[in-house]
Amino acid sequence: MTYGDWEPLPSSAPVDPAERSSVAKTLREGQGPVVSLGDLVELRLVTRRVVREGRAPAAVGDHDEGLGWVWIGFDGGRRTDLSAGNDYFTTALVGLRQGSVHSFTSGPRSRVPYGAGVSMVLPFGDPVQYGSRKDLPRSKRDGTVYADRGSTEDVTFVEITRVCQGRAEQRLVTLYDDSLIRVAQDIGRSYETREPRSMFLREARWEGNCNDGRHASYRYGPIVAEPPPGKSRGLDVSELWEPWLKAAWKQIPVGVVVE
Repeated sequence: MTYGDWEPLPSSAPVDPAERSSVAKTLREGQGPVVSLGDLVELRLVTRRVVREGRAPAAVGDHDEGLGWVWIGFDGGRRTDLSAGNDYFTTALVGLRQGSVHSFTSGPRSRVPYGAGVSMVLPFGDPVQYGSRKDLPRSKRDGTVYADRGSTEDVTFVEITRVCQGRAEQRLVTLYDDSLIRVAQDIGRSYETREPRSMFLREARWEGNCNDGRHASYRYGPIVAEPPPGKSRGLDVSELWEPWLKAAWKQIPVGVVVE
């Protein structure tokens, strides 16, 4: 097993302003730091839900959906294994201040009809990768931001509660196996070989300091990656890799750690 050097986790330019979500209404201006590209941002979602009787709204209630995190990094609208949430919403946070409260439009070409998905657990990455971890945080909802369309429909107000500035990085991990295995050749026949096999994985991390003086960190991975140029997986068979992967994920803290 070999570990590559940590290198910057790249992000492309934010989504074009003509396509992204935008602030619909500002309930409170903030006095804290401005959200910028590369930041890790903590949000509180409060959804104003309309309870209907027939066609008329009968009651309105505010439901605190809890705290969540987003990474202000972008993949140009294309989801990857190391991104989560929705660029159309995340881009709209750039330039806003910590402490402010806003509602948002869905954006002309948003992939989510009523707004944008927000990861309430992970700034980037898929929670499924954590498997059956008992300590996986659970949000009250899936983190969907209901767009403010100026009607009596449900709308989500987003408070920017913490802004952290730091660095996102990734590294390549290579697993190697040349132990003796038996490989099926065709019907009824097999052979033994020590042909070298490799698995390539990527780990990611974010570390930095927040506006309240606390340190924040986030780890994700390892996840299976494509072989680097000039490299091959070989037979891509090993009894050692799956146990190693499970053990590696158990060592990763779930979600953002603030200390």
